[in-house]
Amino acid sequence: MYLFPTDESGNTGWNLDSPDQPVHFLLTLGIHEDKSREIDRAMFRIALDYFPREARNSDFEFHGGSIYRGEGYFNALSPIDRIQIYNRLIQVIVDLELPVFVEGIDKRRLKASSANPAHPYNLAFLYLVERLEEFLESQQPAANGLICADENRERDRSIISDFDSFKEYGTALGYKPREIKRLLDTVHFVKSQDSRLIQLADCSSYLICRCHNLNLKPPANMTASDREIIRLHKLLESTKGGILNKDKPIKKVHNRGRSPGAQQVPNPLSTVQDQNNEKNDKNQDVFVLIFFVILKPRWNNVDMNSPLTKSKNRFKATSNKMPA
Repeated sequence: MYLFPTDESGNTGWNLDSPDQPVHFLLTLGIHEDKSREIDRAMFRIALDYFPREARNSDFEFHGGSIYRGEGYFNALSPIDRIQIYNRLIQVIVDLELPVFVEGIDKRRLKASSANPAHPYNLAFLYLVERLEEFLESQQPAANGLICADENRERDRSIISDFDSFKEYGTALGYKPREIKRLLDTVHFVKSQDSRLIQLADCSSYLICRCHNLNLKPPANMTASDREIIRLHKLLESTKGGILNKDKPIKKVHNRGRSPGAQQVPNPLSTVQDQNNEKNDKNQDVFVLIFFVILKPRWNNVDMNSPLTKSKNRFKATSNKMPA
């Protein structure tokens, strides 16, 4: 059994024009049940080292933004101490070789793709579910998994409804339609302060989002804090989790919000070219740099604006493409 603690970063709701947060990231850690207690104990030891009394408080938690900015429990710590805390948290992922799954949605391109685009969280979640199902099926023997996510009152009911539809009809609207058999029950939304696993996902997603935004910043304007973020990002990249391709530590996420027949637009952000994908699929459009997961989208003639609950007929139409 795998646990998939999930958190997001760069969420601006329905504001898809934010210049400061252009990409909505959704991240999941793949944690086998045998490693869950070990992670929990390791994080508690880190908390005790810096907060011998407060670590046991019910509202204490590791939060990426709070550590970086020195807020809440972390406001009395020096920048050096906060960097050390972040370093030790990421080192837990590296030491235990946890697989990391990331999805990123370019908000402006999503907005341009439709007059009524899907919410970035829901779209990222759809692709994430497909990737997790594929991962579970690839295990020897095939494994089951459970998704738990940080509480999100804006989207939690919608995400739970979408997940129910995926389990019943499959992911007909995804880049790779498939049945969902290995992900069990529902999406369990909990407060991050009650789960150290979700806290670890939060720190990771914050780091990825922050580093991505720094890539848009002129190198001459980077501060010492910015350089530490980049260093921590490289540490996270070094994990030897099962899905990590060590030959290409920086991977890409595709523009799946674009209409299938839309004109191709060169992407100034992408520095990674996948010639094989380009040869096999002339319709794909790379638009966001990211790492850990290589995704290979295949466009289907589906209406992105159709409710997920009406996807049964589309799933049947594409069932002959379903992987065994």
